[in-house]
Amino acid sequence: MKRQTRVNGATGRGPNALVLGGVWRAFGDRRVLDGLDLVVPHGQFVALLGHSGCGKSTLIRLLADLDREAQGEVFVPERVATVFQDARLVPWKRVSDNVSLGVAGSDVAARVREVLIDVEMADHARAWPITLSGGEAQRVALARALIRRPDLLLLDEPFGSLDALTTIKMHSLLAAMYAKYRPTVLFVTHDVEEALLCADRILVLEQGRFILDEAVLLNRPRRRTSVAFQAMRERVLAALGVVDVVE
Repeated sequence: MKRQTRVNGATGRGPNALVLGGVWRAFGDRRVLDGLDLVVPHGQFVALLGHSGCGKSTLIRLLADLDREAQGEVFVPERVATVFQDARLVPWKRVSDNVSLGVAGSDVAARVREVLIDVEMADHARAWPITLSGGEAQRVALARALIRRPDLLLLDEPFGSLDALTTIKMHSLLAAMYAKYRPTVLFVTHDVEEALLCADRILVLEQGRFILDEAVLLNRPRRRTSVAFQAMRERVLAALGVVDVVE
């Protein structure tokens, strides 16, 4: 795989934060990604949907440089951060130390305080990960990503293991963090409504290819009950091969 990064703020690809060219990845005889092409402008929030096993997490891993066996061209920014479904906090480090893990500089303590305030976890700075709820742990994981000021934020089903009420709160938090830090976002989710609430653009991946690429032209704040929201929900579900009818 030919991988390029933006160095010292120079983009080399103009207004685009993420570019894929003919990217494919096979596991044995099974090609999970099959010649993907994608261009994502700086600052765009993209939601990626698809059935289990369609290649969503594989794509996230190669963008995060955790999988170097793919073929094709990948252009990503210099600063990339990832939040997974599992918060992956280091259990023997307190919350503040988890957030600052791998971050250097004389202002690290101030930066930790800022992001913990942003994610409403400042009161838990000295807490151990084992004492946190699932939602609190994901807030810390988001803080750990944001302290790096990522140009590209990869979210791999970060709310998939949370209860419904916590997830609603996390949607609001994510929107606030996106507004403040303005990264380019690629958000993997199985939840169509979640994608429509959060994203500017929807991609649907099926058998290693994008079968839907549509802008989300819905006014904010978005309401699940609006006619436009429901119409787009039906289009995305149709692309996923799902009919939302109970006989």
